[in-house]
Amino acid sequence: MVGVGVFMTTDRVTCLYAGPGVVISYAIAGLCALLSAFGYTEFTVHMLVSGEQKEDDGGQLQLHRVHRSHGRHRRFNQIDLVALAIILIITLIICYRTRERSIVNMILTALHILFIAFVILMGFWRGDWNNFTRLANPQISVYLTTVSSVSFVFGGFRGGKEGQKWVARVIGVGASLDTCGSQTIQEEVKLVGAWFSPYVHRVTWVLKLKGIQYEYVEEKINSKSSLLLDCNPVHKKVPVLLHHGKPIAESLFIIEYIDETWKQNPILPTDPYDRAMARFWAPYIDQMILEGSKRALYVEGEQLKKEIKKVSEAMEVLEGMLKGKKYFGGDRLGFLDIAFGWIAIWLEAIDQVAGFRFLDSNKYPLLHKWKNKFREIDVVKDSLFPMEKLVCFFKKYSQYSKLKLSEATK
Repeated sequence: MVGVGVFMTTDRVTCLYAGPGVVISYAIAGLCALLSAFGYTEFTVHMLVSGEQKEDDGGQLQLHRVHRSHGRHRRFNQIDLVALAIILIITLIICYRTRERSIVNMILTALHILFIAFVILMGFWRGDWNNFTRLANPQISVYLTTVSSVSFVFGGFRGGKEGQKWVARVIGVGASLDTCGSQTIQEEVKLVGAWFSPYVHRVTWVLKLKGIQYEYVEEKINSKSSLLLDCNPVHKKVPVLLHHGKPIAESLFIIEYIDETWKQNPILPTDPYDRAMARFWAPYIDQMILEGSKRALYVEGEQLKKEIKKVSEAMEVLEGMLKGKKYFGGDRLGFLDIAFGWIAIWLEAIDQVAGFRFLDSNKYPLLHKWKNKFREIDVVKDSLFPMEKLVCFFKKYSQYSKLKLSEATK
């Protein structure tokens, strides 16, 4: 970070005249570096094009141009010649070796202090505490390179790599970073979905549990966008996850991809057998309960009885799976909890429209208890919307499906 080196005294002065003033200057340097790092991170959150990064390693100054390619509507990957010229000029000024107590050094020191003050003020002015989250992948052992890199100097100790590891744990930006040398690549994650789809919501729960920043694109109910048709030409349905422009369809496959790509907060079981069983039960329950309960909204007579029986049998299976467990994943939230999570929300709305209860608390006490716990999870609670809205949607779905069924039987 430009400005940290301003507070460093030369080895000779430190050796001959070390005293309280030097120690205090180091303390001020550390505090200013920390504040400016917070401020600079916050400030660059609002800059869509680019930011600057400086690393100070053994007196060798390196100024890097960092392109940010996470714009919401277009990629900012063109070279800004004006900014590049300014960077080169600043680099020449910073690298210019000046003698102790020279006028040029005093001017540079004043400019550095003004720059740091500007960054801190802008950070507090434009700051958002929601940005101060953990790095999405805390296991990466790299320099902190969000757009700035900070070296701490305190009591003669240069923080270097270990110091920046500590900063990385404090100043997370909620986005995963892949690092190659001194360059950073911010993950591009986009989710195409619809508010009423339980398949979409299970993907958003996993993204939030993993701490992954993503852009959400809402699809209209009555029309499908060219983006959706291009990304999922086979099924033409949501959700679709785009990672660096590569589409992945089908919610359960998306969850597995996310879990294998971002290792923090694992979702799938680690045991091969448990993993295989989870992969078996998730689509089975989707077919038996989710699709079955939806069909119960528009079929009648013997077909309705068959659908109710299928749903009831599957609910009994889930009740048995919860015996002696807090969650389907055991003591912690797991893949099957995410896969079955729609039951805690959507099934209640379907019950109201259908006029009978699939999830009877007396018949399925363990499942009812799990439902209440699941709804209290933060990432789930944040995604809840008024039940009336969901009930209204399923009423329209029921009417539309009945009309289509009657037309098909004519």
